[in-house]
Amino acid sequence: MDSPAVFEAALHGEIDMNRADELHVILNRFRTSDCPCARVDLSAVTFMDSTGLGLLASLRSTALERGGNVTLTATPPAVVKLLAIVGFDTIFTLEP
Repeated sequence: MDSPAVFEAALHGEIDMNRADELHVILNRFRTSDCPCARVDLSAVTFMDSTGLGLLASLRSTALERGGNVTLTATPPAVVKLLAIVGFDTIFTLEP
């Protein structure tokens, strides 16, 4: 059976240091997959701090090493604003 071409993850609630262990699991699942690309559904995210930004940066780094990219989907306005402040809106693909 072929492995999927895109790694799928969905985040929800407050993405902060209290969720670091859970985020590490997601990152490790992506790193151990054969997928070059990741798609992260942010539709249910209510807050994100540097812990969440660090996860996104690590996902992107892994994807780039494989010639892929990371797409963020259904990103709430507050998170879009955060991504723009730190310049992540220019390095990630944002889809509705």
